[in-house]
Amino acid sequence: SSDSGGHVPLYLACKAGHEEVAVLLLAASCRVSPATSRGHTPLYAASYFGHAKIVSSLLAAGASVDRRTQSGATALYAACANGHVDVAVALLAGGAQPDCAVQHGVTPLWIAAKHCHLELVNLLIAAGARVDRPNEAGVDPLSIACHEGHVAAVRMLI
Repeated sequence: SSDSGGHVPLYLACKAGHEEVAVLLLAASCRVSPATSRGHTPLYAASYFGHAKIVSSLLAAGASVDRRTQSGATALYAACANGHVDVAVALLAGGAQPDCAVQHGVTPLWIAAKHCHLELVNLLIAAGARVDRPNEAGVDPLSIACHEGHVAAVRMLI
């Protein structure tokens, strides 16, 4: 069952960080990757809100690691936009592609550099993210870090 926005019980448990509930639902063979009307999956919700243990459980149950929302965002992008290093580590270990871009060409590295999430910048570079990949406006991660005045991120990106 789901509400009017397509939020199924597993999605709600993952979004709220209720690990034990999510594990029970997964054990009861709930579909692991149902999407809301906006294309958000339980994995995306858990990643966005920083619930690393739930992310690992979902990946172990077969969640699609690079599934995109309507705006093109992946779980890795959500984790990087919100500074969730432990979630990003789990997603990359689960096979997430470090350069999956959302609409307008913004990558996880670009958004991590914009917000000066230094551990994520380092992690994504180590995972093979392209430091020279620009968004659709031609702005690359180094340029956005410079624009925002993030000296430490600039050091990592040059």
